[in-house]
Amino acid sequence: MSKIKLLCLPYAGGSARVFLDWKNDLHADIELIPVELPGRGKRFGEALISDFHQLVEDIYQNIKNEISGPYCFFGHSMGSLIVFEVMRKLKAEKQPMPMCCILSGKNPPHVPLRNHIHALDDEEFLAKIFGYGGTPAEMLHNQELASIFLPIIRSDFQAIELYEPPADREQMDCPFVVFYGTEDPYVSTDLVKEWSLYTTSSCEFYAYSGGHFFIQEKREQVVEQVNSVLDGIRATL
Repeated sequence: MSKIKLLCLPYAGGSARVFLDWKNDLHADIELIPVELPGRGKRFGEALISDFHQLVEDIYQNIKNEISGPYCFFGHSMGSLIVFEVMRKLKAEKQPMPMCCILSGKNPPHVPLRNHIHALDDEEFLAKIFGYGGTPAEMLHNQELASIFLPIIRSDFQAIELYEPPADREQMDCPFVVFYGTEDPYVSTDLVKEWSLYTTSSCEFYAYSGGHFFIQEKREQVVEQVNSVLDGIRATL
């Protein structure tokens, strides 16, 4: 039996490498495919994309050859929103849908962001970014690192802050699994449950103690649950 492909989309400012340390802990029948966004990692030489729907089109074009055979998505924060919109694109193009979709650290599409920060000056913007956690402290003190990092994360925040959700709350014929941190100030423990409005299938929820980057704080538990979810999918094949 073929492996299940796990296509992983990172958070704002992140690259595909944030998932690389999952590889040794995922079960042998799971093929990890970290998806790189333009302007970072192995795509560093490419132009950043600050329009959300153009970004989705870019990711769709880059992953459409990976979706033969059984596959699942995992996205964290901005990655969850990208996954959702890529699924809408797959549905519109009558492409094979994933066996499941794991959405992590993000309110559902119709819940507006409380603050828009992408247009702040560098100092204010960095201060807000550090409020999310997950960003190395040396960014504050290393001008060279900041000069690389700031345009990437500012572009990502512009994309998600100007994102317009679908008016019809289009539903996917795909099981959803939703991860969230109980101390995440950017995700509502009540509103996150409304991801269930976007699927005609099941929608399961798993809470982790931790903030916005609970996938780092509770890495072992998160990867263990990903294994469990995909084991359940394999049992249905």
